[in-house]
Amino acid sequence: YLADYIMSLGLPMDQMVVVAPDEGAVKRILPFVARVAGRLSGEPVAYTLMTQSDSQSKGNGPGFAIIDKRRSGGSTRQAHFIGSSVEGKLAVLIDDMITTGGSIIGAANAAHERGARQIYAACTHALLCDKAVERLAASPIDHLILCDTVPVAKEKRLPNMQMLSLASLLGEAIKRIHRNDSVSEMFKLQMEPQLIW
Repeated sequence: YLADYIMSLGLPMDQMVVVAPDEGAVKRILPFVARVAGRLSGEPVAYTLMTQSDSQSKGNGPGFAIIDKRRSGGSTRQAHFIGSSVEGKLAVLIDDMITTGGSIIGAANAAHERGARQIYAACTHALLCDKAVERLAASPIDHLILCDTVPVAKEKRLPNMQMLSLASLLGEAIKRIHRNDSVSEMFKLQMEPQLIW
């Protein structure tokens, strides 16, 4: 769903690098990249770490990277990019939720330090606890795309935030369950995400 929305923005896919903010997000970015690559080629794509550099170098899809956070000497954590370079590219950070913003902001800072020309961040659940909104406002994230699984109060909304409705996606899932149709098959459909704000 987020992939369909990001594709609808008309961004140049060969200039995009999809970034997992940590190792746990890898399982979320691979289907995202596969969906984008499948839309470009017109057929399903099984995307793996072995094929991503070939796809981007041929100009027919986004690259992807993983941020590996390691401790070096005590409590100092260093972020290492594994995969495609974000220098001069559009970095698209994908995560499941933003609670305090630590992971997504850390990834945005790492992409910014490595020369990303624009930074998009997308997540499904925007919990926005503690000082998350203030931290997001001060971050290098240019566009923040959220889904409406959790309401975001007006006073927490930032100018760079966009909220997508999941109503059509959930409605399709309910319809398929009611008809005993495959729910997983619906993810092969191109959905038209609805922008709430």
